[in-house]
Amino acid sequence: GTKNLGVDFTGGRAITFAVPQHLPVEDVRSVLERAGIAEAQIQYVRHVSAEMAAEKSENLVVRVGFEQGDRAREALLAAFGDRGLRVLQEDSIGPKVGRELQHKAVMAVVFALVGIVLYVTVRFEFGFAVGAIVALAHDVLITVGLYCLLGRQLSLPIVAAVLTIVGYSVNDTIVVFDRIRENLRLRSAGETYVSIANRSINQTLSRTLLTSFTTLLSVGILLLFGGGAINDFALTLFIGIIVGTYSSIFIATPVTLLWHRERTRAEAQA
Repeated sequence: GTKNLGVDFTGGRAITFAVPQHLPVEDVRSVLERAGIAEAQIQYVRHVSAEMAAEKSENLVVRVGFEQGDRAREALLAAFGDRGLRVLQEDSIGPKVGRELQHKAVMAVVFALVGIVLYVTVRFEFGFAVGAIVALAHDVLITVGLYCLLGRQLSLPIVAAVLTIVGYSVNDTIVVFDRIRENLRLRSAGETYVSIANRSINQTLSRTLLTSFTTLLSVGILLLFGGGAINDFALTLFIGIIVGTYSSIFIATPVTLLWHRERTRAEAQA
């Protein structure tokens, strides 16, 4: 539902503050939560002074719902006004813009999936592409579903995380597919397609698990110690890497085997 959509997609207020002294994102979030604003998007944006090109500073940008804008501004000024915090500008993101961003986000994911289907079809064959697209659709749906079940809101950074997961997952899948193709060329007489697929998965399993473990280790550190600014992004990656790891083994390859079996049966009947 719309309660899982962030300000980027529903519209709202974006308030830009000048911050002479860096304020931890956790402190800003804590002030907003005490004001009853739990789902604000908070980030620092690099700013280059027009007067002195070499002078760089960071502005604090807070995105909240339309009805929360005044409350957020007053709460932050009351808490950090003595530290030089001041409002630079306020912008409104209309519902129409939010709907356009929703559409563009969905199209970005769709185009990525279509591009991957074409790539796998050209490099391997269409049966492999079917397995890859089913696995990737599964990855996207499960990752976004679990993320929303945890009460988090979807935003543009989450779309970026989903696209990252799509690329990571298809890389794992292609490693397995490449080994299947290699073993098909070297198969002995009487060896079945299923036995070749099982052998290929076993041969690449250690690589898949070790790569996923090291990646999860890095993302886990970001999730635990990266702070509130990237917590949602890191959580999405963490879920997606786990989901993508098992889908490349337990979904992509079985779907490809099913496609191959049905095609072989149809050719035999013809």
